[in-house]
Amino acid sequence: MFDFLDPKKSFWKWFESNSQSLLRAPIGPGPEFHELGRRLRKVHPELVFEMGGAPDQPRQLVISAGGDRSIFHVVEELVDLAPKVPGWQIIRFKPREPNFARHSIRMNELTVGPENIRFVLLAGWDKSGRQFQLAVDLFIDGCTHEGQQEFVGLAFVLLDGALGEYDVEMKMGRMRVRPSTEAPPHADRWENFVKSFDEAFEKLTAEAARRASNA
Repeated sequence: MFDFLDPKKSFWKWFESNSQSLLRAPIGPGPEFHELGRRLRKVHPELVFEMGGAPDQPRQLVISAGGDRSIFHVVEELVDLAPKVPGWQIIRFKPREPNFARHSIRMNELTVGPENIRFVLLAGWDKSGRQFQLAVDLFIDGCTHEGQQEFVGLAFVLLDGALGEYDVEMKMGRMRVRPSTEAPPHADRWENFVKSFDEAFEKLTAEAARRASNA
């Protein structure tokens, strides 16, 4: 009766009522998706959305916090309330890009391809020895000094595509961007990044659990 007072429930009621017109609308700027964004911002002004999906598959609606960790709980709460709507798949947080290592990234006047990137993963533990941080160093061709701003922005786009929004914020610790000339001999190719990251995080999680149980 009072769902209209709950912006999350109100959003899904509107979405259900307009799901077919949204399906018919071409993806891109247009009144249907302008209204979708406006309704989403009523839930929280920093929420954003993306559309995706293959032509013969349900259309994907990705609800994203725009990388703002402080409102991840809003995304979780909203998607938890999502109804099953024919023709749609509702996804929390921007997902990983399966072909992350096959494409070049262009930002402003920079273009960086997978062949221009190498990485090193670094693990650190807090004083208790039970909490870890998995850090990332990226060595990029064309970068002239550590923390070069335009390359930092590009690096976050790369990491967002590789790991997805949630893992970048919740699993990855510090990230540094450095010149490729500073890459150590053991720096690995970008195409191996996701596999290496997942394996390292799994091992560190198991080690943290072991240390906690022995404390």
